[in-house]
Amino acid sequence: MPVYNKKSAFIKGDRRNPCRYLVERIVKDEFKRYENYGFVQERDMKNKMYYILSGTGGDEIWCPMDEVTLVKGHWTNKIKTVNEE
Repeated sequence: MPVYNKKSAFIKGDRRNPCRYLVERIVKDEFKRYENYGFVQERDMKNKMYYILSGTGGDEIWCPMDEVTLVKGHWTNKIKTVNEE
């Protein structure tokens, strides 16, 4: 039986800016809207869009900002690392 590391079983990549966003799915010949969990990777302020990596793994989509709720309530930038010599 293989041993799985918890982190590798989840999402690889940046986990900054956790969010909830709406997804439309077809269920029994009708559209239903579901709330899904993911991580915002980038934002486009000109077009008012977020680039989201889904929490279920692998799916990356652009969503309008009005359909996305940041869990922390604000945008978090990457930490800049400086190499000191």
